[in-house]
Amino acid sequence: MNLHVSTGKYKNTILKVPKSARPVKNIVKQSLFNYLENMGVIKGADVLDLYAGSGNLGIESLSRGAQSCTFVDNNFESIKFINENTAKLNLKNTHSINRNGLKFIGETDTQFDLVFADPPYTDHTKHLLKTVHYAVNLDGIFVYMHAKTNDDLQAFDLDLIETRCFGKSCFTVYKA
Repeated sequence: MNLHVSTGKYKNTILKVPKSARPVKNIVKQSLFNYLENMGVIKGADVLDLYAGSGNLGIESLSRGAQSCTFVDNNFESIKFINENTAKLNLKNTHSINRNGLKFIGETDTQFDLVFADPPYTDHTKHLLKTVHYAVNLDGIFVYMHAKTNDDLQAFDLDLIETRCFGKSCFTVYKA
């Protein structure tokens, strides 16, 4: 699959994608990032990209002015591709962690301004929505990528702001 950075400093850079990844479609990514830019939450943000796959969402954030990004994925192949993609762009303000996203949330003391979660659509949705608030700064934003059929979107200690769907793919934005 051909995946590229859509806007910003690294616009049109092609990213390597592991076979196991399910990258966010370009129309969904562009809509999401336009929405986040209009909210003013990307520039200078410390970003967490959970279930990062290729690092697509975190790298797009960095391209648009985020300060740093931590990529978390439990697939070693994904971490390898993330490291290759960030090295290609000479990004120094990133960390890649080979870990399950839920375990990372439960173990980290760090909070982030902007948190993305794009888990496999059947993977621990309810538990993720109950615990992700621990990783989100006060006034921070959490973006949850999910299938259109997923109807239980209440997140503990976060306010649901908006859900947008494109075919079967949706994103929901929450504010701490």
